[in-house]
Amino acid sequence: MSISERKEAILVAVKAARCPVRPSTLMDSIASSRASLNRDLKYLAEAGLLEIQGKGRSTRYLPGVDPNEPPKARRQWSSAATAFLESLSAPLATRPQVRYDASFLAAYTPNLCSLLPPQLALHLFHAGYSGPARPAQAKAAEQPLEELVWSSSCLDGISMRLDDAKQVLNGQPYADGRGRDALVLLNHKDAIDYINVNASEKDISVEGIVDVQALLMRDLVNAKLIGGIRTLPIYGCGYATCQDPATLHSLLKSIADKARQVHNPIEAAFFTWVNLSYLQAFNFGNGSTARLAANIPLLHKNCAPLSFQGVPRDDYELALSGIYQKQDVTAAAELFEFVYRQSAQSFHQ
Repeated sequence: MSISERKEAILVAVKAARCPVRPSTLMDSIASSRASLNRDLKYLAEAGLLEIQGKGRSTRYLPGVDPNEPPKARRQWSSAATAFLESLSAPLATRPQVRYDASFLAAYTPNLCSLLPPQLALHLFHAGYSGPARPAQAKAAEQPLEELVWSSSCLDGISMRLDDAKQVLNGQPYADGRGRDALVLLNHKDAIDYINVNASEKDISVEGIVDVQALLMRDLVNAKLIGGIRTLPIYGCGYATCQDPATLHSLLKSIADKARQVHNPIEAAFFTWVNLSYLQAFNFGNGSTARLAANIPLLHKNCAPLSFQGVPRDDYELALSGIYQKQDVTAAAELFEFVYRQSAQSFHQ
C-alpha cells in the first residue's frame, strides 16, 4: 500500500467509526507499522483532515472539518463519554438484547433527582433565561425559528440546505421532487408555533405532546396512525420497546407529570427529551416529537428554545444509544450541554 493510499485508508476508517478512534484500533485495519501510522496521523492532523482528542494513551482521532461540507457544530466527547461510547460500538447483531426499562423513569423523583449535574443545569438556566421583561415566547414570535425547524428536520432526514429551507418557510415555491422535505419543514414550523403560542399558559402535558406529534406527522403518514399512542411494533431502534398501548399511555403521562414538577426548566427539557426518545410512545415521529416537546418547559419559563443546529445525525443517534442500551445519560448530557449553550447564545444575540 502506498503512503497516499494508507492515508486515505486512515481517513476512511476514522470517518466510518461511530466515535473517536484509538491508534491501536486503526492498526487492525491499516497495513502499516505503528511508527508509520503515527507519522500519517500527525500529517493528517496538521493538514486539518483529522482532529486530535486527548493526550498520551488517551489520544483519539476524529474527522476534521471538510471545507466542501456545510459547517457543523464542532464538539468533542469527554474521555468518560468516549470510553462509554466505545463500549457500545459492537455491531447491533452482536449485542445482548435489552428491553425498555421502566425503572429508569420510575426511579426519578422531580427536584430530588437530576439527570443533568445540578450545577450544570443551573449554569444553563442562567445562559438561557430571558427574564420577565422580555418573555422568550414573544421573542420567538418576532424571529421565526428557522434554524431550529431546519436542524430538527435534518435529523429527520431532509436534504434541503438552510437557504432553501428559509425560502420554503417564508412561503416561496419549492422545487419539484422536494415535496416531502418541504412538508417536514412546514410541519415542524407549525409544531413549534403551536408550542410557542401556548407556552405562556400551558406547561407540558400528555395532550400537548400528542398534539405536537400530530402536527409533525400531518400528511406524512396515514391519519389513523397519528395523534394517538403507538399500536404498531418498532424495529431497528436498538432495543425492545414496550408494546402495550395502555402501558405506553401510563408511562407518557408519568413523563409529562414529572417534567411539569421539575423547577429548573433546563432539567425539565433534558428529562423530556431523553425519556420521550427512550419510550417511543408513537407509531411515527418519536425523535422529532421528543426534540420539539423539550421546548415546552423552556418557553413556558422564559428560556431560549433548544436547537440541534449543525449536529450530525451520527452524533445525535450515538448520544441516545447510551440510553437505549444502558440507561446512561453521559453522552446525551454532553451533547445537550453543547447544543443548549449554542442555542442560548444564538437566541439572545
